[in-house]
Amino acid sequence: MANDLFGTAVLSQFADQLRRTPVKAKQALVVALNAGGVFARQLGVDQIFSELNLQRTYIDQRLEVTREATQGDLSVVISGRARPTTLRSYGGDKIAIAAAKSPRRKLKGDKRRRIAKGQKAAGIKAFKIKRSGTAQKWAGGFIVYLHRGNANDGSNVAMAIRTGT
Repeated sequence: MANDLFGTAVLSQFADQLRRTPVKAKQALVVALNAGGVFARQLGVDQIFSELNLQRTYIDQRLEVTREATQGDLSVVISGRARPTTLRSYGGDKIAIAAAKSPRRKLKGDKRRRIAKGQKAAGIKAFKIKRSGTAQKWAGGFIVYLHRGNANDGSNVAMAIRTGT
């Protein structure tokens, strides 16, 4: 009975399994690292969403696993896009409008900025950058329409603020 249990065929199979163990262990490590990278990316999206006043889809599109682990390189890289995020993404692209103190005929309005006749621009409407923070209004702020960029996604809009006199 002991001869059948520890025969040469069984020991040979056991030796083959031992030789394959480092290869299988490395394959399992690659799978585990890649799954961990996807999990860590999702944790990053959740953390950024909980801190900043950005939409989850906006963060999700810009944070990605750029390099997965392989047999030769056991590293996973999670990257965000290199371009900075503009204030427009936080909702800071809306013009505040105030009633004019002068007669209506003097203020013509501005169709492009959606300012009606007799009204004037009064800065940028209040917006929040931090999710838990308070909204802030840019009293001297104004919007500049750029020549480059796409009007549909708002990349042709810049915000500026007046300083001094």
